[in-house]
Order: sequence, then C-alpha cells, then structure tokens
Amino acid sequence: MKRFKQIMAVTAIIIILGLYLTTLVLAILGNSVSHSLFLASLYATVIVPAMLYIFLWMAKLLRGEDTTR
Repeated sequence: MKRFKQIMAVTAIIIILGLYLTTLVLAILGNSVSHSLFLASLYATVIVPAMLYIFLWMAKLLRGEDTTR
C-alpha cells in the first residue's frame, strides 16, 4: 500500500503541475476558446486532487486499515 500511495502522490503532482501550466498558458493566450478551456482547467485544478484524496480514503476504508493514524 505504501508503494501505491507513493505512485499516486507522484501522479497527482504531475497532473497538478500540468494543470497549472495549462492554466497559465491559457490565461496568457486570451482568445474566446481559451477562456472556456481556462475555466475547465481551473475546475480540474480543484477537482483532481479532491478526487485522488477521496479515492485513497475509500481504498483505506475498504481495506479496513486503521484510520486513526
């Protein structure tokens, strides 16, 4: 489980950094299409980490691990 958490953490970091870079580039471009993509990127910047946290939390609950740590 420790290795799985490490892989998920690195994956999350890469995805979040990619979203930040995408958001920055779309904000600089500033045309009509990039506005919609910019809003989608901002939305994903919040939702992706939340979903990864929920996924790890549910995996821990389903495995029956101690949640007090």
